[in-house]
Amino acid sequence: MRTKDDILYAGAQGIKITYDSPPFERKIELLKLEIALDIRDIFSQALICLDRIGDSLENLK
Repeated sequence: MRTKDDILYAGAQGIKITYDSPPFERKIELLKLEIALDIRDIFSQALICLDRIGDSLENLK
């Protein structure tokens, strides 16, 4: 389930989903939203991993 922050993120990415759009256009916009959110999640996880690696390297000193 997507949150309000996800919807705001979609708007920031220029993804506009309106219910008066034709169904095909809505589906394309929803797919763009899912891809944008997946990319955001991947980068978020990568930053967490890099932070943990940095902490591990600090502990080696």
